[in-house]
Amino acid sequence: MQPIRKLTVAVPVFNMAPYLEETLICIENQTIGMKNMEVILINDGSTDASDSICRGFQKKHEENVRYVAFLENQGVSFAKNVALDMAKGSYITFWDADDLWSLNAMEEAVAFLESHEAEIDMVSCNIEYFDSYTRTHVLNFDVWENMIIDIKKEYRKIRTSGSACVLRTKAARKFRFNESQARWEDANYINQVLLQKKKYGMLTNIKFYYRCRRSNDSATQSHYSDKQYYIHDLWAFFDGVYVESLKQCGEFIPMMQYLLAYALGYFFSETADILNEEEHHQYNEMRKKILSYIDDCYLKEIPNADSIIKWKMLSFKYGLELDGEIEQWRQKQQQVQWNLAYVSRVTTNYNILKRWFSLKQQGYSLLSYFEKNNYFRIAVYGMSDLGRYLLKELEGSHIQVAYGIDRRAEKLEIGLPILTAEDTLPPVDAVIVTAVHFFGEIDSLLRQKVECPVISLEDVLYTIE
Repeated sequence: MQPIRKLTVAVPVFNMAPYLEETLICIENQTIGMKNMEVILINDGSTDASDSICRGFQKKHEENVRYVAFLENQGVSFAKNVALDMAKGSYITFWDADDLWSLNAMEEAVAFLESHEAEIDMVSCNIEYFDSYTRTHVLNFDVWENMIIDIKKEYRKIRTSGSACVLRTKAARKFRFNESQARWEDANYINQVLLQKKKYGMLTNIKFYYRCRRSNDSATQSHYSDKQYYIHDLWAFFDGVYVESLKQCGEFIPMMQYLLAYALGYFFSETADILNEEEHHQYNEMRKKILSYIDDCYLKEIPNADSIIKWKMLSFKYGLELDGEIEQWRQKQQQVQWNLAYVSRVTTNYNILKRWFSLKQQGYSLLSYFEKNNYFRIAVYGMSDLGRYLLKELEGSHIQVAYGIDRRAEKLEIGLPILTAEDTLPPVDAVIVTAVHFFGEIDSLLRQKVECPVISLEDVLYTIE
């Protein structure tokens, strides 16, 4: 008989071999300690190396890890329900097999739940994306200290990711994940739990890290090709939280309206081209029905849709045929945005060239920067004008440009090996980014590919005096 642990960590696994070991290492390094956790690994019919990774982890932690393997894929909601039935911990959290938490997260979450037993059954935290790109989640909000959110008073502070939550097991067991629902099932489930006490804990010094895979094959990233996403999952989400809100509160409370408005913001941003004419009609009728339960003010406030999408939702709600006008507005807005971005890039490049020529007039050379920092073998990202000027300045010097990096690699012929950011990048002392307008994005990408400093040409020029 296994001892009762404080926390159950449930991990559904389906073909996650490339990422699974990193997630399991994150689990075993949690400061709460393996002795206080039970880990339930549910292999949902994986055909890759996930099985051997799970078995290896179970063998390493025999007293703490239970492993269940299905011969065929049953779906993530089924796997989570199995783990929920098996759980022996006082608290439970459902980890995606490719995501991470900060190492103190489980300890902090359990401690907060223990100290607020009568008030809350759930804690959450802010979310950051990583891997193919890095940014914060649109629903993040400032948390200066650990706090309790009253959902009737702060309706905008919605939670949609079950993976970014830790729940009290007793409360969690009152509900089931909808096994017919492939997406938004997390949001459906945790908000039904949340409606019981109408409060949740929000922790300040922990983070949940959501992996945005380069392969775009996660359920969230690959929904465009699934008809069920449009004609079933949205309605299942609405039905789950609407019915529970009426049951617990006697009304469809503002937070749940705002939550569904937020979800609809994504649906109205997509064209659902995969649907046939009959399915489109069904999809439209369903959206109209859901919109009829949401006050206009919440549609206007959601953070994940621009003004055009919001107008599209409102016009659709009231049966106004404004698609043509809205599309023209969008095209004009996109052209204005493109023009502004172009002017910004040109202005940035002009200021860089102005600084560069000023340094030359004063007798300074970029060589001094590379020598001072011992960067004798570099790569240059961006082979447009600034990149070519840099190559010209370093030509014939003892600073070697080993290769260039540019998305147009196949089309460039400049007497230098040109790679793309997706290629394996050979070791260098530094990568100099000449596409300075996009440095933040490029820096995030390259830091996952190289171990050397990634430096903006702008920083090089303004370091030299």
